[in-house]
Amino acid sequence: MKKHFVFVFLILLGSLSLFAQSNKSFELFLGEEFADKNLTLPPSIFATDGSGYYLFQNKMAAYVAIAFIPIKVSKEASYLRKFDKNLNSTISEEIILGSGRTAEDPILAYSALGNLHLFSTLQDKGDRKHLLYHRSINKKDLSYPAEGKLLTEVSYDGFPRYRYPNFNFERSRDSSKVLLHYQLPNVKDAPDRFKVHVFNEEMIELWNAPFTLPYPENQLFIQSFELSNEGRVYVLAKYYDTPKAKAYNYTYKLFVLTPGFEKADEYDLGFRDKPLSNLQLQMEPDDDIVCVGSYMAGDGKWKSVEGVFFFKLNGTTLERETERLIEIPTEMVRDLMSEDMGNKSEKKKKKMEERTLNSIHFNDVVLRSDGGLLMVGEISYSYTTSYYVSDGQGGGYWVYKTVYVSGDILTFTLDPEGEIERIDRIRKYQRQEESNVLLSYGMAITRDKLRFVYNDRIENLPLSQKESPRLYVPSFGRKNKQLVTLASLDAEGNIKKEGIVSVKEAEMYAFPREAKQVSGSEMIIVLQKGKKRRLAKITFK
Repeated sequence: MKKHFVFVFLILLGSLSLFAQSNKSFELFLGEEFADKNLTLPPSIFATDGSGYYLFQNKMAAYVAIAFIPIKVSKEASYLRKFDKNLNSTISEEIILGSGRTAEDPILAYSALGNLHLFSTLQDKGDRKHLLYHRSINKKDLSYPAEGKLLTEVSYDGFPRYRYPNFNFERSRDSSKVLLHYQLPNVKDAPDRFKVHVFNEEMIELWNAPFTLPYPENQLFIQSFELSNEGRVYVLAKYYDTPKAKAYNYTYKLFVLTPGFEKADEYDLGFRDKPLSNLQLQMEPDDDIVCVGSYMAGDGKWKSVEGVFFFKLNGTTLERETERLIEIPTEMVRDLMSEDMGNKSEKKKKKMEERTLNSIHFNDVVLRSDGGLLMVGEISYSYTTSYYVSDGQGGGYWVYKTVYVSGDILTFTLDPEGEIERIDRIRKYQRQEESNVLLSYGMAITRDKLRFVYNDRIENLPLSQKESPRLYVPSFGRKNKQLVTLASLDAEGNIKKEGIVSVKEAEMYAFPREAKQVSGSEMIIVLQKGKKRRLAKITFK
């Protein structure tokens, strides 16, 4: 369930002397390559320390279709890797847990207060249950016990349609607690059931409890789980007044789970009678909760974002202490919409002009030292299309395609009184089919600048960003047109864009979401070169 606002600021980038500029605001150091022979997910940098960086990577099985039947040609695999401070690989080991029917599937490597953890699952088809295991990872050699500790088991006996439980983990703000949550099997139309477990940083369980939603499954939908430093669990959900409701006929609710609870405390998170298009939570160091999101026009019509908001909840009483409403200027809304039209037909453009802005998703909320606030969001959405493929003999099949779109980055700066100081905008348009691993951005805070790294198109690089138009980027398929880009935003709202590396020359993309800011001026990111990967260290000047 992702979420992921983090108070720790992500960042990313990549650079090479391919774009030699005398006034570059960064330096890039590239590590050695490591191979990925099969189709893989981006490596996750799950921990860093004084000795180096730790990666976890899953490789998906590869298939070929023969007479419309998928045939597996390579198996799944998972790896633990360690890199030293110079980005050289020191350990690279495939994770093998058991064999045959007792083989476990590694699903996640995790870090909490410097302790490294490995989680795996096993499906017991005989007893019809799923098992979740934990192992501690030795930092020196990435070794782990042969036998794992059983954390929980989920029985699906009597639920023939039940699928694999999606085990999810969240850390508390100070990393002293770890939350495990997952959905339990259920009968059709009954309220959804979940279970939560809270552990300390050594994965010793502190408490656990089941949680049944107090509304029917087609009216209440979980958005995210959050964990406080004290071990309280917060569940954010979207509630529809009636089943089969219209797209924006919903409100937000917050459920609070504490050790020994019988019924979760429930709170409504509406805002000044405004219809909200989205709402997200962020835990603060003192366990207060910041809520941010965007709101729509009074009639709540489709994709009609008019502004953004934030309010703070007291971590103990859940009372509201601060709230602000920030309207996005009409001219900016119209400008954003007109650029998102790209090369659409005049008929579609006219229809789109009747709407306003697509949903804004907030990735970062930054509390300034003077009491002010910085909200960093991104225009993002997805849609699915379908078409029917006939086999010429009266049969066929449907093909579904999901397209992900990430638009402009918007930053909202508020003074200590909560008044809007400035809205800044970094222009971009990214579109990718079936996956969104190359979309979005990474962010770092360095001295007096925000740094954003993302994949863009070479033609979009004019350095004067305030007035220059944004070019339409249809996809990431044309390597000769793609560029890993750094955009720097200073305290006065000035934006500078720099090319880092051309995909045509280096065959290299960045994975914006898989990055770590490891110091006040350094960032580690993952780059892709063909079927190979490498780490890159960016030092900001």
